[in-house]
Amino acid sequence: GVALVYDGTSVKPAFTPTNFNGKAVNLWRIGGEGSNAWTGGSDGAVFKLSSGGSWRSQIPYESQGLTFTDAWAADASTAYVVLGGLAAGVWKHDASGFNQVVMPTETLTAIWGSSASDVWVTARDGKMLHYDGSSWETKSVGQAGTDYRAIWGSGASDIWALTRTSAMHYDGSQWTQSALAADQSLNAIWGSAADDIWAVGDASTIMHYDGSAWTKQ
Repeated sequence: GVALVYDGTSVKPAFTPTNFNGKAVNLWRIGGEGSNAWTGGSDGAVFKLSSGGSWRSQIPYESQGLTFTDAWAADASTAYVVLGGLAAGVWKHDASGFNQVVMPTETLTAIWGSSASDVWVTARDGKMLHYDGSSWETKSVGQAGTDYRAIWGSGASDIWALTRTSAMHYDGSQWTQSALAADQSLNAIWGSAADDIWAVGDASTIMHYDGSAWTKQ
């Protein structure tokens, strides 16, 4: 695999990822922001963007069974990283290094937060984890058997969590089923504002939300 970067003019290769054994690996997702951005994939590949602009390996321990799932930056120096495989759970990374803060009973899939005291982690089988700044709580969201794939929000009262072909929306008090309906599997979601949100999936599927409705692009 290869990581790409857009510099405002064109898309260019950023780096070719390898695991701790030097084996080339595929990347699954990128999370965080600015100099606290993270990416990774399977086979022990977890990388953090350094202040100098290079990507450096950052893993709790060397393991081919470790899988990067997602990351969210609480601030410039603190991030929550979701890992699977032998290191399954939510790991907090700060100046002290990696510390595991959640050892889940569910398979975790994505993470996003509006602040360090409002962090959501999606899982399978209709489950999510929520952190309020002091403790993590497992919540049942939607129907049992629902597998959540990605999550993003513009704020604490506007959060979207993707399922395979639809999404749940959180308004600050409750989660409800949205009108989003895709004919292919959805894999990722991101937006620049509450009225400019993009969801992408298989077979070049692109969905856009303008603040009123989702439309296929």
